Amino acid sequence: MIIDGAMGTQLQNATIDPKAWLDNKGVDQEGCNELLNDTAPQILTQIHDDYAQSGADMIKTNTFGTMPWVLDEYDMGDRCFELSQKGAQIVRDICDKYSTPEKPRFVLGSIGPGTKLPSLGHITYDEMYDGYKLTADGLVAGGVDVFLLETCQDPLQIKAALHALQDTAPQIPIMVSATIELSGSMLIGTDAQTIATIMEQEKEKDMDKQKKQINKEDAKQEMLEWVAKFELENNRKPNRDDIANDSEGKALFETFQNAPPS
Repeated sequence: MIIDGAMGTQLQNATIDPKAWLDNKGVDQEGCNELLNDTAPQILTQIHDDYAQSGADMIKTNTFGTMPWVLDEYDMGDRCFELSQKGAQIVRDICDKYSTPEKPRFVLGSIGPGTKLPSLGHITYDEMYDGYKLTADGLVAGGVDVFLLETCQDPLQIKAALHALQDTAPQIPIMVSATIELSGSMLIGTDAQTIATIMEQEKEKDMDKQKKQINKEDAKQEMLEWVAKFELENNRKPNRDDIANDSEGKALFETFQNAPPS
């Protein structure tokens, strides 16, 4: 299964009318990419369409920051459901357009960590749960096929999000992406083993690890150790442009689904 590429860089390359950054109160909200789901859906449609034509099986929604506590920074927290639904519907239309029995396409509901971490006291667990649930409600209404929790940085955030998504739509699969620093832990210090334990407890079966500027052998060894310890479906991806390269400068993307024989 091939997931599409970045959204932010595509929007940076797009020609966006300045009026598209105006919210429903006439306030300039440039930088809130999720607003474009409402004000410039044709731009999102073109980006998603390009990825579909390129062969992507799973296409991410432009909803990385539609949670209320993120939109609150733009005084638009009350538009969480609306912008989540519109973001999913745009991708739903593209997936329906290109899906065939031989190559179905899937709407991947992008849900980011937001700008607050519960373990650091930025937000309460209940507030985060309620916000993720509202986001999930919108994505479901828009036709999402799979939830994608992206670049998680806090185990409490993962738990709140998983509980919210499962309570909202237990029939929809969930993928989780955890950002692992070069130190081998998350931003707040949680190690990979703890993350895997959380995932096992929540009965999730997909773990997506991001690594920053790692070399091939270190990445391979770390992932083999990870898979040997935990019966989870795993994949790894470098973070944005911090891609691991081999001696010839070629980008490396490797997936390990099963541990080697011991």
